[in-house]
Amino acid sequence: MIELLYDDVERHVEAIRSRLELAAGDVLADGKFELVQENGLTLEVDWGAGGEYADGRAAVVGSGVRSDR
Repeated sequence: MIELLYDDVERHVEAIRSRLELAAGDVLADGKFELVQENGLTLEVDWGAGGEYADGRAAVVGSGVRSDR
């Protein structure tokens, strides 16, 4: 029973990490993050920093998600 509980927790942690990676990619793509009705939460953040340089080249930046494993 304990092993099933740990397996379930592990799946939830991996789902959270995957969601964080998607959020980081969203921010890198256009400098904005939108969360719409996810677990009853809706929010929008615009850092005003698009994913391009002034000359139109795409800016490549780190993921913004750290793992301290």
